[in-house]
Amino acid sequence: MRADTAAPSVAALLDEVRPLVVGARVRGEAPSYLMLPPAAYDAVAACRVADRRLGLPMIVLGMEIVRSDDPAARPRVF
Repeated sequence: MRADTAAPSVAALLDEVRPLVVGARVRGEAPSYLMLPPAAYDAVAACRVADRRLGLPMIVLGMEIVRSDDPAARPRVF
């Protein structure tokens, strides 16, 4: 995600995360969680209002997203 934008783009986030997911799967891993920095998490949460209202986990690319406490954190899968 570009640091010079006011709000993170969900499309840019998906572009950044996809190689992480593919790499994990190529290594034989099955990632279940996607950790995002707070701004990215909030951008996804803004798109998933119905899920949050129903108390459902927010799922992106088949993984539950987790909010990092570190605003400088890079997305990672585990």
